[in-house]
Amino acid sequence: MKSSILIILLSLSTISEIKATSYSHTDTVKKVVTIPSGQDKDYITLNNFTSAGNCLNAHGVVVAKFSASHDRVFSLAIAAKMANKKVRLIVDDAIKNSEGFCLVKALELE
Repeated sequence: MKSSILIILLSLSTISEIKATSYSHTDTVKKVVTIPSGQDKDYITLNNFTSAGNCLNAHGVVVAKFSASHDRVFSLAIAAKMANKKVRLIVDDAIKNSEGFCLVKALELE
């Protein structure tokens, strides 16, 4: 039994780790878009957020998609857009939807 655990631990230690990196940017909201035709389609873009690792972008800005369970985050994005307030958007280039767009990891109202 102990030798089996040791073998498993040694095996796990040889697996190369995928390094994910979080990226953040603070600015005003450029766009908040809702697309009701599927999950993880709604998205946010911030002004001047041009690069975040291997997160996809469109028209020169990072596109961060909302996961289906982030209704509160989507609401915060709309409120910030309407009030022209700055937010801090955090994405992780290893957390993506089926289209390859990074998902919103966190959104903070400044």
